[in-house]
Amino acid sequence: MKVKLRCFGGIRTAVGSREIIMEVPEQTTLHGLFRLFESEYPQIPLSVYEGDGFRRRFRVLINGRDTFTLQGTDTVLVNDDIVTVFPLIVGG
Repeated sequence: MKVKLRCFGGIRTAVGSREIIMEVPEQTTLHGLFRLFESEYPQIPLSVYEGDGFRRRFRVLINGRDTFTLQGTDTVLVNDDIVTVFPLIVGG
């Protein structure tokens, strides 16, 4: 299935694009998506994922909903989900 990943701040700069379409297996969780993302883009200087959750300096949304209101990193993604990740401080 396909999931769109929207990137902002330093992640966008490191990846070189605002949006990335990632092909992931069915039943992939948010945790799994970011593990795949980090393996495909090793140039990302700092992981957005730490231990069993996201680093505090990042906010992650799925289809506009904060992952804190869902199942966090255990949220199962579905085809055509839009995952947005951005640092809490982004200059304008």
